[in-house]
Amino acid sequence: MILLPLTYFGNIEYYSHLMEDECRVEACCSYEKQTYANRCTIVGANGVQNLTVPVAKPWHNVLVKDVRIAYDEDWQTMHWRALRAAYNSSPFFEFYADELSVLYTRRYEFLVDFDRKAEEIALSLLGLTHLTPRLTEDWMPDEKLGIKDYRNSLHPKKKVVPLHIILGVEYYQVFTPKFGFIPNLSIIDLLMNMGNESRIYLRKIINK
Repeated sequence: MILLPLTYFGNIEYYSHLMEDECRVEACCSYEKQTYANRCTIVGANGVQNLTVPVAKPWHNVLVKDVRIAYDEDWQTMHWRALRAAYNSSPFFEFYADELSVLYTRRYEFLVDFDRKAEEIALSLLGLTHLTPRLTEDWMPDEKLGIKDYRNSLHPKKKVVPLHIILGVEYYQVFTPKFGFIPNLSIIDLLMNMGNESRIYLRKIINK
């Protein structure tokens, strides 16, 4: 079994793990700032861009499943505009835009519910809804046997060798001519540029 962190449109590595084995998503750890739980990383005209969901205070010593979203600013409109600006010229934006935009038309009280809806949409676009992982119900210790634990390694601050260097696998991105290939972005970047072939790309990672 694989243990994964909660993510907002998680990166490509995250979704490759979902295809690899039975997974659980950690919901019972303490919330930590600056993780993928409230951050989605894309690339736009100005380079790499982090879309961050603001969370309500207090968040310190609060379990991930209990973190509430803040709506002091209209971040949903800003995120949708950023996604549209980044991928409007991509091959598959018009095919996925309607289903994707649904995420930004409803207010979610809890971050976990927003993230799970984002994951539901991503898996639907990938044609992999049968892989939807369950949330953990209790804290699972790091040393638990039989568990592949990616809760800490799938982190924005974690310095790892990029997947495309390890695997030799790239794909064309909207801004490749300007920035070159940028690896391991949000699954949204892969979907917008590869469409149905996104599953093939993810399988290449697993098979390597």
